[in-house]
Amino acid sequence: MMKNIELLVMSFECTGEMTLNHTKMMYTSMMEPVKRIFGQLTKRSSNLTKDTKEITDDFREVEEEVESTEGYDNVREKELIMEEIERNKTLLMNTQKKFSMKTFLRCEYLFEMGIGKCHEWFDQKYDECMETIWLPLLNHALCWPMKLKFVCGALNWFLPLCKKHIRIDPLFGELYDNISGAIDTFKQNVTIDVQITVRNKTIFDTTLKKVKQNVSETVEESESVSQKAMKAIKIVLSLLFLQYISSAFGYVKNYNSNLRHDNVYITTYFKQIDARRRKQGKRHLLPLKKGERADLIYPINFALHGPEVKALTSAMIKCIPLIVICLLLLGLDLGVQNIMDITIKHSNISYNFG
Repeated sequence: MMKNIELLVMSFECTGEMTLNHTKMMYTSMMEPVKRIFGQLTKRSSNLTKDTKEITDDFREVEEEVESTEGYDNVREKELIMEEIERNKTLLMNTQKKFSMKTFLRCEYLFEMGIGKCHEWFDQKYDECMETIWLPLLNHALCWPMKLKFVCGALNWFLPLCKKHIRIDPLFGELYDNISGAIDTFKQNVTIDVQITVRNKTIFDTTLKKVKQNVSETVEESESVSQKAMKAIKIVLSLLFLQYISSAFGYVKNYNSNLRHDNVYITTYFKQIDARRRKQGKRHLLPLKKGERADLIYPINFALHGPEVKALTSAMIKCIPLIVICLLLLGLDLGVQNIMDITIKHSNISYNFG
């Protein structure tokens, strides 16, 4: 499970790297033709229409990328937009918030697909279990853990990674709006007074090293908590083991010193002794009376007797917390594996800005 989590962290680092590189590539794709055209505009002004069309064509692919609605739930996007409008008391959202929201929704949608795959896996295993175990009561008793699909919800613990580490540069939306407005102005075919101002401030303050460091720090904190929890579980298991050893020694001691201790089994040797006493005319036990059958056990009989039912019930109750913990860990590991599987199968990123 820890290996799968490490792979998931590497995937988030890779996603952060691709998001940063993608933003830089879109920035470069937007700025290069603009720089080239503005440089030409300072030297000549006769081919303004042709230059405007060239800028528009170069910018169209970037515009389609920013305005794309693929890879996430559109209904969820509308809900978040309504919440943002109600919170800020405005009817419009800027490009920066829209693009950041789309990036977050694409990350969130990936986890939703993982949870869905986890639910499908539990349903499939439940059906297979019911088909394999055909006894009516026994199959429900043994297959019920496959109904605990709530463990798939543990994947929601990773959702904060989408908000905290997959970020868009804060100046990207402003730059996009400025270039889009400039292109709209070009399309209106008006006289333009070109003024170029060079700013020393860089648009990309976030580095790939910083993104990886933030992700690693978050994972290390979670890993530290997990290690402490595992140590606590190991201590509890060690104490349980010592308790079992002590109980075993106590059982052997009582069995060897007390004739009545756990002497409730009708074995073959006991039957031979009882038959010999009957031939000698001495007191004997067999055949058992109806009231005695509830307190004595035939080892080769598959039916459960009174003492066995109590012991089995006690053991099952003690095993329930362990079963739940194992199912939680299994569900978490399965969910992480499904996310990695979805990432491997459906991740296809291509850049084509012309």
